Amino acid sequence: MQSTMVIIKKELRQNGVILGIPYLILIAIGLSNHREWLSPEWLEILAVAFPVALAGAYGLQAFDSEENTNTRDFLLTKPIQINEIVRPKYLLGLSALLLFTFLWQFILLPQSILLPDLFDLKSLWFSAFILIITTIYNISFITGLMVQGPKKLLIALLCGFIAAGWVFCGWCELATTLYRFEWSFRFDWLSLMIILTATISLATIISLTGKNLTCWLLSKYPFELFSKKVYRYIAVILLFPVCFWLTNQLQKPVIQPFNSLAASFFKLESWFVAVRGFKQPQRHGYAFIDSNGRIALTKSNTQAKPEVVINPPTQTKTNRITWAPDGNYFTFDQDGVIYAYKMARGTTTRILPGETAYWSEDNQQILVGEVVDTRTFQDNGLTTPAQTIKFSVFDRSLNTVVYWAQINSILANALEWDSAREQLLALDRSWSLKLIHLKTGQVQTINFLDSLKEYEIITRSQIIHSQTKPSAYDLVICSRDKESVSKQINRLNLRWYTFNPLKKQIKLQTTFKNVPANQIDLIMDPEHNRLLSNNGSGIYHAKRTGQEVRTP
Repeated sequence: MQSTMVIIKKELRQNGVILGIPYLILIAIGLSNHREWLSPEWLEILAVAFPVALAGAYGLQAFDSEENTNTRDFLLTKPIQINEIVRPKYLLGLSALLLFTFLWQFILLPQSILLPDLFDLKSLWFSAFILIITTIYNISFITGLMVQGPKKLLIALLCGFIAAGWVFCGWCELATTLYRFEWSFRFDWLSLMIILTATISLATIISLTGKNLTCWLLSKYPFELFSKKVYRYIAVILLFPVCFWLTNQLQKPVIQPFNSLAASFFKLESWFVAVRGFKQPQRHGYAFIDSNGRIALTKSNTQAKPEVVINPPTQTKTNRITWAPDGNYFTFDQDGVIYAYKMARGTTTRILPGETAYWSEDNQQILVGEVVDTRTFQDNGLTTPAQTIKFSVFDRSLNTVVYWAQINSILANALEWDSAREQLLALDRSWSLKLIHLKTGQVQTINFLDSLKEYEIITRSQIIHSQTKPSAYDLVICSRDKESVSKQINRLNLRWYTFNPLKKQIKLQTTFKNVPANQIDLIMDPEHNRLLSNNGSGIYHAKRTGQEVRTP
Protein backbone atom coordinates (compact mmCIF):
# COMPACT_ATOMS: atom_id res chain seq x y z
CA MET A 1 0.00 0.00 0.00
CA GLN A 2 2.83 2.35 0.83
CA SER A 3 4.52 1.65 -2.51
CA THR A 4 1.24 2.32 -4.31
CA MET A 5 0.91 5.74 -2.70
CA VAL A 6 4.52 6.53 -3.62
CA ILE A 7 3.82 5.68 -7.27
CA ILE A 8 0.61 7.75 -7.27
CA LYS A 9 2.39 10.78 -5.80
CA LYS A 10 5.15 10.42 -8.38
CA GLU A 11 2.61 10.23 -11.19
CA LEU A 12 0.77 13.31 -9.97
CA ARG A 13 4.06 15.21 -9.65
CA GLN A 14 5.37 14.21 -13.09
CA ASN A 15 2.11 14.12 -15.10
CA GLY A 16 -0.06 16.54 -13.13
CA VAL A 17 -0.09 19.05 -15.97
CA ILE A 18 -1.16 16.45 -18.56
CA LEU A 19 -3.89 15.14 -16.25
CA GLY A 20 -5.04 18.59 -15.18
CA ILE A 21 -5.17 20.62 -18.43
CA PRO A 22 -8.29 18.82 -19.77
CA TYR A 23 -10.11 19.70 -16.56
CA LEU A 24 -9.19 23.37 -17.01
CA ILE A 25 -10.71 23.20 -20.49
CA LEU A 26 -13.72 21.48 -18.96
CA ILE A 27 -14.18 24.32 -16.44
CA ALA A 28 -13.76 26.97 -19.15
CA ILE A 29 -16.39 25.32 -21.37
CA GLY A 30 -18.73 24.87 -18.41
CA LEU A 31 -18.53 28.52 -17.38
CA SER A 32 -18.99 29.83 -20.92
CA ASN A 33 -22.27 30.12 -22.79
CA HIS A 34 -21.11 27.39 -25.16
CA ARG A 35 -24.62 26.66 -26.45
CA GLU A 36 -24.77 30.13 -27.96
CA TRP A 37 -21.64 29.81 -30.10
CA LEU A 38 -21.55 26.03 -30.60
CA SER A 39 -24.12 24.41 -32.88
CA PRO A 40 -25.74 21.10 -31.89
CA GLU A 41 -23.63 19.35 -34.53
CA TRP A 42 -20.39 20.70 -33.04
CA LEU A 43 -21.53 19.81 -29.54
CA GLU A 44 -21.96 16.18 -30.64
CA ILE A 45 -18.57 16.15 -32.39
CA LEU A 46 -16.71 17.62 -29.40
CA ALA A 47 -18.56 15.38 -26.94
CA VAL A 48 -17.15 12.33 -28.74
CA ALA A 49 -13.84 13.52 -30.19
CA PHE A 50 -12.24 15.07 -27.10
CA PRO A 51 -12.60 12.04 -24.75
CA VAL A 52 -11.39 9.74 -27.55
CA ALA A 53 -8.31 11.89 -28.10
CA LEU A 54 -7.72 12.11 -24.36
CA ALA A 55 -7.94 8.30 -24.02
CA GLY A 56 -5.12 7.94 -26.51
CA ALA A 57 -3.03 10.69 -24.90
CA TYR A 58 -3.38 9.35 -21.35
CA GLY A 59 -2.46 5.83 -22.47
CA LEU A 60 0.51 6.76 -24.64
CA GLN A 61 2.18 9.01 -22.07
CA ALA A 62 1.99 6.50 -19.19
CA PHE A 63 5.71 5.64 -19.35
CA ASP A 64 6.98 8.70 -21.20
CA SER A 65 8.52 10.34 -18.14
CA GLU A 66 10.48 7.15 -17.29
CA GLU A 67 11.61 6.72 -20.91
CA ASN A 68 12.72 10.35 -21.22
CA THR A 69 14.74 10.25 -17.99
CA ASN A 70 16.02 6.70 -18.54
CA THR A 71 14.61 5.64 -15.15
CA ARG A 72 12.22 2.88 -16.29
CA ASP A 73 14.68 0.04 -15.73
CA PHE A 74 15.71 1.58 -12.43
CA LEU A 75 12.07 1.73 -11.35
CA LEU A 76 11.55 -1.93 -12.25
CA THR A 77 14.56 -3.04 -10.18
CA LYS A 78 13.04 -1.64 -7.01
CA PRO A 79 12.10 -4.33 -4.45
CA ILE A 80 8.41 -4.15 -5.37
CA GLN A 81 6.37 -6.25 -7.74
CA ILE A 82 5.79 -5.08 -11.29
CA ASN A 83 2.04 -5.22 -10.73
CA GLU A 84 2.40 -2.69 -7.89
CA ILE A 85 4.05 -0.31 -10.35
CA VAL A 86 1.66 -0.82 -13.27
CA ARG A 87 -1.60 -0.85 -11.31
CA PRO A 88 -1.37 2.72 -9.86
CA LYS A 89 -0.25 4.13 -13.21
CA TYR A 90 -3.03 2.35 -15.07
CA LEU A 91 -5.85 3.11 -12.62
CA LEU A 92 -4.87 6.74 -12.16
CA GLY A 93 -5.02 7.42 -15.90
CA LEU A 94 -8.23 5.41 -16.37
CA SER A 95 -9.97 7.07 -13.40
CA ALA A 96 -9.02 10.54 -14.62
CA LEU A 97 -10.25 9.65 -18.11
CA LEU A 98 -13.62 8.20 -17.05
CA LEU A 99 -14.33 11.07 -14.66
CA PHE A 100 -13.51 13.61 -17.36
CA THR A 101 -15.68 11.74 -19.90
CA PHE A 102 -18.66 11.78 -17.55
CA LEU A 103 -18.28 15.49 -16.71
CA TRP A 104 -17.60 16.40 -20.34
CA GLN A 105 -20.74 14.60 -21.53
CA PHE A 106 -22.74 16.11 -18.68
CA ILE A 107 -21.77 19.64 -19.71
CA LEU A 108 -22.00 19.30 -23.49
CA LEU A 109 -24.70 16.63 -23.95
CA PRO A 110 -26.46 15.98 -20.61
CA GLN A 111 -29.33 14.28 -22.47
CA SER A 112 -26.96 11.47 -23.50
CA ILE A 113 -26.36 10.29 -19.90
CA LEU A 114 -29.30 7.96 -19.37
CA LEU A 115 -29.86 4.62 -17.73
CA PRO A 116 -29.77 1.96 -20.46
CA ASP A 117 -33.20 1.14 -21.85
CA LEU A 118 -33.43 -1.46 -24.60
CA PHE A 119 -36.30 0.41 -26.22
CA ASP A 120 -34.64 3.82 -26.30
CA LEU A 121 -31.68 3.97 -28.68
CA LYS A 122 -30.36 7.23 -27.20
CA SER A 123 -30.05 5.68 -23.74
CA LEU A 124 -27.73 2.95 -25.05
CA TRP A 125 -25.12 5.32 -26.44
CA PHE A 126 -23.37 6.32 -23.20
CA SER A 127 -22.72 2.70 -22.13
CA ALA A 128 -21.27 1.92 -25.56
CA PHE A 129 -19.15 5.08 -25.47
CA ILE A 130 -17.62 4.13 -22.12
CA LEU A 131 -16.55 0.79 -23.62
CA ILE A 132 -15.00 2.55 -26.62
CA ILE A 133 -13.06 4.96 -24.38
CA THR A 134 -11.81 2.13 -22.16
CA THR A 135 -10.68 0.10 -25.17
CA ILE A 136 -8.76 2.98 -26.75
CA TYR A 137 -7.06 3.77 -23.44
CA ASN A 138 -5.93 0.15 -23.04
CA ILE A 139 -4.61 -0.10 -26.58
CA SER A 140 -2.72 3.17 -26.17
CA PHE A 141 -1.35 2.10 -22.77
CA ILE A 142 0.13 -1.07 -24.27
CA THR A 143 1.30 0.64 -27.47
CA GLY A 144 3.11 3.33 -25.51
CA LEU A 145 5.18 0.64 -23.83
CA MET A 146 5.87 -1.51 -26.89
CA VAL A 147 6.62 1.15 -29.51
CA GLN A 148 9.11 4.00 -29.24
CA GLY A 149 9.20 7.28 -31.11
CA PRO A 150 6.58 9.22 -33.08
CA LYS A 151 5.30 6.14 -34.91
CA LYS A 152 3.61 4.90 -31.74
CA LEU A 153 0.85 7.48 -32.27
CA LEU A 154 0.01 6.08 -35.71
CA ILE A 155 0.06 2.49 -34.45
CA ALA A 156 -2.11 3.40 -31.44
CA LEU A 157 -4.65 5.10 -33.72
CA LEU A 158 -4.81 2.11 -36.06
CA CYS A 159 -4.99 -0.57 -33.36
CA GLY A 160 -7.34 1.51 -31.21
CA PHE A 161 -9.72 2.04 -34.12
CA ILE A 162 -9.83 -1.69 -34.92
CA ALA A 163 -10.19 -2.79 -31.28
CA ALA A 164 -12.81 -0.17 -30.41
CA GLY A 165 -14.81 -1.07 -33.52
CA TRP A 166 -14.66 -4.75 -32.62
CA VAL A 167 -15.85 -4.15 -29.05
CA PHE A 168 -18.56 -1.72 -30.18
CA CYS A 169 -19.94 -4.20 -32.73
CA GLY A 170 -19.90 -6.94 -30.10
CA TRP A 171 -21.77 -4.76 -27.63
CA CYS A 172 -24.35 -3.94 -30.31
CA GLU A 173 -24.85 -7.65 -31.02
CA LEU A 174 -25.31 -8.27 -27.29
CA ALA A 175 -27.92 -5.49 -27.04
CA THR A 176 -29.68 -6.88 -30.12
CA THR A 177 -29.87 -10.33 -28.52
CA LEU A 178 -31.40 -8.85 -25.36
CA TYR A 179 -33.83 -6.75 -27.37
CA ARG A 180 -35.13 -9.78 -29.20
CA PHE A 181 -36.00 -11.73 -26.06
CA GLU A 182 -39.75 -11.79 -25.54
CA TRP A 183 -39.39 -11.30 -21.77
CA SER A 184 -37.27 -8.16 -21.98
CA PHE A 185 -40.20 -5.83 -22.59
CA ARG A 186 -42.08 -7.18 -19.57
CA PHE A 187 -39.20 -6.77 -17.14
CA ASP A 188 -37.55 -3.43 -17.87
CA TRP A 189 -35.59 -3.50 -14.61
CA LEU A 190 -34.18 -6.95 -15.46
CA SER A 191 -32.98 -5.88 -18.91
CA LEU A 192 -31.49 -2.74 -17.31
CA MET A 193 -29.50 -4.81 -14.80
CA ILE A 194 -28.32 -7.19 -17.53
CA ILE A 195 -27.08 -4.33 -19.73
CA LEU A 196 -25.31 -2.61 -16.84
CA THR A 197 -23.76 -5.88 -15.69
CA ALA A 198 -22.64 -6.77 -19.21
CA THR A 199 -21.15 -3.30 -19.78
CA ILE A 200 -19.28 -3.25 -16.45
CA SER A 201 -18.06 -6.84 -16.91
CA LEU A 202 -16.80 -6.18 -20.40
CA ALA A 203 -15.05 -2.96 -19.34
CA THR A 204 -13.44 -4.85 -16.45
CA ILE A 205 -12.20 -7.64 -18.73
CA ILE A 206 -10.74 -5.10 -21.15
CA SER A 207 -9.00 -3.30 -18.26
CA LEU A 208 -7.59 -6.48 -16.75
CA THR A 209 -6.32 -7.58 -20.16
CA GLY A 210 -4.54 -4.28 -20.72
CA LYS A 211 -2.98 -4.22 -17.25
CA ASN A 212 -1.85 -7.85 -17.35
CA LEU A 213 -0.37 -7.54 -20.83
CA THR A 214 1.57 -4.49 -19.67
CA CYS A 215 2.93 -6.39 -16.67
CA TRP A 216 3.98 -9.25 -18.94
CA LEU A 217 5.79 -6.91 -21.35
CA LEU A 218 7.67 -5.29 -18.47
CA SER A 219 8.57 -8.58 -16.80
CA LYS A 220 10.12 -10.04 -20.00
CA TYR A 221 9.05 -13.50 -18.84
CA PRO A 222 7.58 -16.14 -21.19
CA PHE A 223 3.93 -15.35 -21.62
CA GLU A 224 2.68 -18.79 -20.54
CA LEU A 225 4.58 -18.48 -17.28
CA PHE A 226 3.14 -15.11 -16.43
CA SER A 227 -0.62 -15.49 -16.39
CA LYS A 228 -3.03 -17.94 -17.99
CA LYS A 229 -5.88 -15.55 -17.23
CA VAL A 230 -4.78 -13.29 -20.05
CA TYR A 231 -5.62 -16.06 -22.50
CA ARG A 232 -9.15 -16.17 -21.14
CA TYR A 233 -9.57 -12.41 -21.22
CA ILE A 234 -8.39 -12.21 -24.82
CA ALA A 235 -10.62 -15.13 -25.81
CA VAL A 236 -13.67 -13.40 -24.31
CA ILE A 237 -12.89 -10.12 -26.10
CA LEU A 238 -12.31 -11.84 -29.43
CA LEU A 239 -15.17 -14.33 -29.30
CA PHE A 240 -18.07 -12.49 -27.68
CA PRO A 241 -18.99 -10.46 -30.83
CA VAL A 242 -18.88 -13.63 -32.93
CA CYS A 243 -21.01 -15.62 -30.47
CA PHE A 244 -23.75 -13.01 -30.25
CA TRP A 245 -23.65 -12.40 -34.01
CA LEU A 246 -24.20 -16.11 -34.64
CA THR A 247 -27.01 -16.15 -32.07
CA ASN A 248 -28.74 -13.25 -33.81
CA GLN A 249 -28.34 -14.85 -37.24
CA LEU A 250 -29.80 -18.16 -36.08
CA GLN A 251 -32.71 -16.65 -34.13
CA LYS A 252 -33.97 -13.86 -36.35
CA PRO A 253 -37.54 -12.74 -35.69
CA VAL A 254 -39.94 -12.29 -38.60
CA ILE A 255 -40.04 -8.50 -38.12
CA GLN A 256 -37.75 -6.21 -36.13
CA PRO A 257 -37.47 -2.40 -35.80
CA PHE A 258 -33.93 -2.17 -37.20
CA ASN A 259 -31.60 -4.00 -39.55
CA SER A 260 -28.46 -3.09 -37.60
CA LEU A 261 -28.21 -1.57 -34.15
CA ALA A 262 -24.71 -0.30 -34.97
CA ALA A 263 -26.03 1.55 -38.04
CA SER A 264 -28.80 3.04 -35.91
CA PHE A 265 -26.24 4.58 -33.54
CA PHE A 266 -24.65 6.51 -36.42
CA LYS A 267 -28.06 7.57 -37.79
CA LEU A 268 -27.60 5.50 -40.92
CA GLU A 269 -31.07 4.07 -40.36
CA SER A 270 -34.05 4.97 -38.18
CA TRP A 271 -36.14 2.55 -36.15
CA PHE A 272 -39.64 1.50 -37.17
CA VAL A 273 -41.39 0.10 -34.09
CA ALA A 274 -44.56 -1.50 -35.43
CA VAL A 275 -47.62 -1.55 -33.17
CA ARG A 276 -50.10 -3.17 -35.56
CA GLY A 277 -49.66 -5.36 -38.61
CA PHE A 278 -51.84 -6.68 -41.45
CA LYS A 279 -51.13 -9.69 -43.67
CA GLN A 280 -51.20 -9.09 -47.43
CA PRO A 281 -53.58 -11.47 -49.26
CA GLN A 282 -52.28 -13.50 -52.20
CA ARG A 283 -48.76 -12.20 -51.54
CA HIS A 284 -45.91 -12.81 -49.09
CA GLY A 285 -46.00 -9.43 -47.41
CA TYR A 286 -47.26 -7.34 -44.51
CA ALA A 287 -48.22 -3.72 -43.87
CA PHE A 288 -47.48 -2.17 -40.47
CA ILE A 289 -48.41 0.97 -38.54
CA ASP A 290 -46.21 2.58 -35.88
CA SER A 291 -47.16 4.95 -33.05
CA ASN A 292 -46.38 7.98 -35.24
CA GLY A 293 -48.92 6.96 -37.86
CA ARG A 294 -46.31 5.87 -40.41
CA ILE A 295 -47.06 2.91 -42.69
CA ALA A 296 -44.35 0.48 -43.76
CA LEU A 297 -44.20 -2.66 -45.89
CA THR A 298 -42.08 -5.79 -45.81
CA LYS A 299 -41.97 -9.30 -47.22
CA SER A 300 -42.73 -12.27 -44.97
CA ASN A 301 -39.60 -14.14 -46.08
CA THR A 302 -37.04 -11.35 -45.68
CA GLN A 303 -36.85 -11.14 -41.85
CA ALA A 304 -36.02 -7.45 -42.02
CA LYS A 305 -37.19 -4.04 -40.88
CA PRO A 306 -40.32 -2.72 -42.64
CA GLU A 307 -39.64 0.06 -45.15
CA VAL A 308 -41.69 3.23 -44.68
CA VAL A 309 -43.94 4.09 -47.66
CA ILE A 310 -46.26 6.65 -46.03
CA ASN A 311 -44.90 9.25 -43.62
CA PRO A 312 -47.78 11.52 -42.51
CA PRO A 313 -47.42 14.90 -40.79
CA THR A 314 -46.79 14.98 -37.05
CA GLN A 315 -49.77 14.23 -34.77
CA THR A 316 -51.59 12.34 -37.56
CA LYS A 317 -53.18 9.09 -36.43
CA THR A 318 -53.51 5.91 -38.49
CA ASN A 319 -55.64 3.20 -36.89
CA ARG A 320 -56.36 0.53 -39.46
CA ILE A 321 -55.16 -0.90 -42.76
CA THR A 322 -57.46 -3.00 -44.97
CA TRP A 323 -56.04 -5.01 -47.87
CA ALA A 324 -57.89 -5.57 -51.13
CA PRO A 325 -58.49 -9.33 -51.62
CA ASP A 326 -55.99 -9.42 -54.54
CA GLY A 327 -53.26 -7.74 -52.41
CA ASN A 328 -52.62 -4.97 -54.97
CA TYR A 329 -54.16 -2.15 -52.90
CA PHE A 330 -54.79 -1.27 -49.28
CA THR A 331 -56.83 1.43 -47.62
CA PHE A 332 -55.95 3.32 -44.45
CA ASP A 333 -57.49 6.07 -42.35
CA GLN A 334 -55.85 9.34 -41.36
CA ASP A 335 -57.67 11.93 -39.24
CA GLY A 336 -61.11 10.77 -40.32
CA VAL A 337 -60.38 10.33 -44.03
CA ILE A 338 -59.93 7.06 -45.97
CA TYR A 339 -57.11 6.79 -48.51
CA ALA A 340 -56.16 4.01 -50.95
CA TYR A 341 -52.54 3.04 -51.69
CA LYS A 342 -51.58 1.31 -54.95
CA MET A 343 -48.70 -1.12 -54.47
CA ALA A 344 -47.43 -1.13 -58.08
CA ARG A 345 -47.00 2.65 -58.34
CA GLY A 346 -46.66 3.65 -54.68
CA THR A 347 -49.38 6.31 -55.12
CA THR A 348 -52.06 7.41 -52.64
CA THR A 349 -55.65 8.43 -53.54
CA ARG A 350 -58.19 10.11 -51.27
CA ILE A 351 -61.47 8.16 -51.09
CA LEU A 352 -64.07 9.45 -48.58
CA PRO A 353 -64.40 10.77 -45.02
CA GLY A 354 -64.63 7.86 -42.61
CA GLU A 355 -62.92 5.70 -40.00
CA THR A 356 -63.07 2.21 -41.54
CA ALA A 357 -63.00 0.73 -45.03
CA TYR A 358 -63.78 -2.70 -46.48
CA TRP A 359 -63.12 -4.11 -49.96
CA SER A 360 -65.49 -5.98 -52.25
CA GLU A 361 -64.56 -9.44 -53.45
CA ASP A 362 -63.88 -8.15 -56.99
CA ASN A 363 -61.61 -5.33 -55.64
CA GLN A 364 -63.68 -2.70 -57.49
CA GLN A 365 -65.70 -1.23 -54.63
CA ILE A 366 -64.83 0.09 -51.19
CA LEU A 367 -67.32 0.26 -48.32
CA VAL A 368 -66.47 3.26 -46.11
CA GLY A 369 -67.86 3.46 -42.58
CA GLU A 370 -68.28 6.80 -40.83
CA VAL A 371 -69.28 6.79 -37.14
CA VAL A 372 -72.09 9.28 -36.48
CA ASP A 373 -72.91 8.26 -32.89
CA THR A 374 -71.37 6.13 -30.11
CA ARG A 375 -72.93 4.68 -26.96
CA THR A 376 -71.77 2.01 -24.50
CA PHE A 377 -73.41 -1.17 -23.21
CA GLN A 378 -72.49 -3.65 -20.49
CA ASP A 379 -71.94 -7.11 -21.92
CA ASN A 380 -70.84 -9.92 -19.54
CA GLY A 381 -69.33 -7.37 -17.20
CA LEU A 382 -67.41 -5.68 -20.01
CA THR A 383 -68.12 -2.26 -21.45
CA THR A 384 -68.80 -2.51 -25.17
CA PRO A 385 -69.29 0.43 -27.56
CA ALA A 386 -72.39 0.40 -29.77
CA GLN A 387 -72.13 2.66 -32.79
CA THR A 388 -74.39 4.16 -35.39
CA ILE A 389 -72.45 4.01 -38.62
CA LYS A 390 -73.10 5.50 -42.04
CA PHE A 391 -71.84 3.16 -44.77
CA SER A 392 -71.04 4.49 -48.25
CA VAL A 393 -70.13 2.28 -51.23
CA PHE A 394 -67.45 3.90 -53.37
CA ASP A 395 -67.09 2.55 -56.91
CA ARG A 396 -63.48 2.89 -58.12
CA SER A 397 -64.33 2.61 -61.81
CA LEU A 398 -66.97 5.36 -61.59
CA ASN A 399 -65.02 7.33 -58.95
CA THR A 400 -68.23 8.08 -57.07
CA VAL A 401 -70.53 6.82 -54.28
CA VAL A 402 -73.18 4.46 -55.70
CA TYR A 403 -75.29 4.14 -52.54
CA TRP A 404 -75.16 4.49 -48.77
CA ALA A 405 -76.95 3.05 -45.74
CA GLN A 406 -77.04 3.73 -42.01
CA ILE A 407 -77.01 0.95 -39.40
CA ASN A 408 -77.97 1.80 -35.82
CA SER A 409 -76.52 0.33 -32.62
CA ILE A 410 -73.92 -2.00 -34.08
CA LEU A 411 -72.66 -3.95 -31.08
CA ALA A 412 -69.61 -5.80 -32.42
CA ASN A 413 -65.93 -6.44 -31.85
CA ALA A 414 -65.18 -6.82 -35.55
CA LEU A 415 -66.81 -6.05 -38.90
CA GLU A 416 -66.31 -7.13 -42.52
CA TRP A 417 -68.19 -6.63 -45.78
CA ASP A 418 -69.62 -9.54 -47.76
CA SER A 419 -70.16 -7.57 -50.97
CA ALA A 420 -71.60 -10.48 -52.98
CA ARG A 421 -74.56 -10.71 -50.62
CA GLU A 422 -74.66 -7.00 -49.67
CA GLN A 423 -74.30 -7.77 -45.98
CA LEU A 424 -72.06 -6.94 -43.04
CA LEU A 425 -70.43 -9.69 -40.98
CA ALA A 426 -70.33 -8.66 -37.31
CA LEU A 427 -68.73 -10.57 -34.41
CA ASP A 428 -69.92 -9.86 -30.87
CA ARG A 429 -68.94 -11.14 -27.43
CA SER A 430 -71.76 -13.69 -27.30
CA TRP A 431 -69.86 -16.00 -29.68
CA SER A 432 -72.22 -15.30 -32.53
CA LEU A 433 -71.75 -14.03 -36.05
CA LYS A 434 -74.42 -11.58 -37.17
CA LEU A 435 -75.26 -11.13 -40.84
CA ILE A 436 -76.63 -7.60 -41.30
CA HIS A 437 -78.15 -6.77 -44.68
CA LEU A 438 -77.06 -3.27 -45.66
CA LYS A 439 -80.18 -2.20 -47.56
CA THR A 440 -82.94 -3.84 -45.52
CA GLY A 441 -81.29 -3.90 -42.08
CA GLN A 442 -82.37 -7.50 -41.50
CA VAL A 443 -80.16 -9.46 -39.08
CA GLN A 444 -79.44 -13.18 -39.05
CA THR A 445 -77.46 -14.76 -36.18
CA ILE A 446 -75.16 -17.78 -36.41
CA ASN A 447 -74.05 -19.15 -33.04
CA PHE A 448 -70.84 -21.16 -32.79
CA LEU A 449 -70.56 -21.76 -29.04
CA ASP A 450 -70.57 -25.50 -29.78
CA SER A 451 -66.87 -25.23 -30.64
CA LEU A 452 -66.09 -24.51 -26.95
CA LYS A 453 -66.07 -26.86 -23.99
CA GLU A 454 -66.82 -23.96 -21.65
CA TYR A 455 -67.86 -20.38 -22.20
CA GLU A 456 -64.97 -17.94 -22.60
CA ILE A 457 -64.91 -14.14 -22.59
CA ILE A 458 -63.92 -12.65 -25.95
CA THR A 459 -61.32 -9.91 -25.55
CA ARG A 460 -60.65 -9.05 -29.21
CA SER A 461 -61.48 -10.39 -32.64
CA GLN A 462 -61.02 -9.78 -36.35
CA ILE A 463 -62.74 -10.72 -39.62
CA ILE A 464 -60.79 -10.69 -42.89
CA HIS A 465 -61.17 -12.12 -46.39
CA SER A 466 -59.86 -15.67 -46.28
CA GLN A 467 -56.30 -16.04 -47.49
CA THR A 468 -56.62 -19.76 -48.16
CA LYS A 469 -60.21 -20.24 -49.43
CA PRO A 470 -61.92 -18.09 -52.09
CA SER A 471 -65.21 -16.34 -51.19
CA ALA A 472 -64.73 -17.26 -47.52
CA TYR A 473 -63.75 -15.28 -44.41
CA ASP A 474 -61.30 -15.85 -41.56
CA LEU A 475 -62.53 -15.18 -38.02
CA VAL A 476 -59.72 -14.69 -35.50
CA ILE A 477 -60.90 -14.62 -31.87
CA CYS A 478 -58.94 -14.09 -28.64
CA SER A 479 -60.65 -15.13 -25.42
CA ARG A 480 -60.04 -15.91 -21.76
CA ASP A 481 -61.38 -19.07 -20.10
CA LYS A 482 -62.89 -19.23 -16.62
CA GLU A 483 -59.79 -20.79 -15.06
CA SER A 484 -57.47 -18.01 -16.22
CA VAL A 485 -59.94 -15.36 -15.04
CA SER A 486 -60.45 -16.94 -11.60
CA LYS A 487 -56.71 -17.50 -11.07
CA GLN A 488 -55.85 -14.11 -12.59
CA ILE A 489 -53.64 -15.77 -15.20
CA ASN A 490 -52.79 -13.25 -17.87
CA ARG A 491 -53.20 -15.68 -20.78
CA LEU A 492 -55.41 -15.85 -23.85
CA ASN A 493 -56.64 -18.53 -26.22
CA LEU A 494 -56.64 -17.67 -29.92
CA ARG A 495 -58.91 -19.53 -32.33
CA TRP A 496 -58.99 -19.32 -36.08
CA TYR A 497 -62.30 -20.10 -37.80
CA THR A 498 -63.37 -19.95 -41.44
CA PHE A 499 -66.87 -18.85 -42.46
CA ASN A 500 -68.50 -20.03 -45.69
CA PRO A 501 -71.23 -17.47 -46.52
CA LEU A 502 -72.87 -19.72 -49.12
CA LYS A 503 -73.38 -22.61 -46.72
CA LYS A 504 -73.43 -20.31 -43.68
CA GLN A 505 -71.07 -22.64 -41.88
CA ILE A 506 -68.31 -21.81 -39.39
CA LYS A 507 -65.44 -24.26 -39.05
CA LEU A 508 -62.64 -24.23 -36.45
CA GLN A 509 -59.23 -24.44 -38.15
CA THR A 510 -56.71 -24.24 -35.30
CA THR A 511 -56.18 -23.06 -31.73
CA PHE A 512 -53.26 -21.32 -30.04
CA LYS A 513 -53.22 -21.62 -26.26
CA ASN A 514 -51.44 -19.64 -23.54
CA VAL A 515 -50.97 -16.51 -25.62
CA PRO A 516 -49.70 -13.78 -23.24
CA ALA A 517 -52.32 -11.07 -22.85
CA ASN A 518 -49.63 -8.38 -23.01
CA GLN A 519 -49.17 -8.99 -26.74
CA ILE A 520 -50.34 -5.72 -28.26
CA ASP A 521 -50.70 -7.23 -31.73
CA LEU A 522 -51.41 -10.69 -33.11
CA ILE A 523 -51.37 -11.54 -36.84
CA MET A 524 -52.82 -14.78 -38.11
CA ASP A 525 -50.88 -16.00 -41.16
CA PRO A 526 -52.86 -18.92 -42.62
CA GLU A 527 -50.64 -19.19 -45.71
CA HIS A 528 -47.62 -20.07 -43.56
CA ASN A 529 -49.71 -21.79 -40.86
CA ARG A 530 -48.36 -19.56 -38.09
CA LEU A 531 -49.19 -16.78 -35.65
CA LEU A 532 -47.10 -13.60 -35.33
CA SER A 533 -47.07 -11.88 -31.95
CA ASN A 534 -45.69 -8.49 -30.90
CA ASN A 535 -45.29 -7.59 -27.22
CA GLY A 536 -44.75 -3.88 -27.85
CA SER A 537 -41.08 -3.96 -28.83
CA GLY A 538 -41.84 -3.89 -32.55
CA ILE A 539 -40.53 -7.45 -32.91
CA TYR A 540 -42.83 -10.14 -34.26
CA HIS A 541 -42.08 -13.72 -33.27
CA ALA A 542 -43.67 -16.59 -35.19
CA LYS A 543 -45.40 -19.57 -33.56
CA ARG A 544 -46.42 -22.54 -35.63
CA THR A 545 -49.82 -24.19 -35.42
CA GLY A 546 -49.90 -26.66 -32.55
CA GLN A 547 -47.30 -24.80 -30.50
CA GLU A 548 -48.18 -23.15 -27.23
CA VAL A 549 -47.22 -19.50 -27.16
CA ARG A 550 -45.27 -19.20 -23.92
CA THR A 551 -43.12 -16.48 -22.41
CA PRO A 552 -41.61 -16.42 -18.91
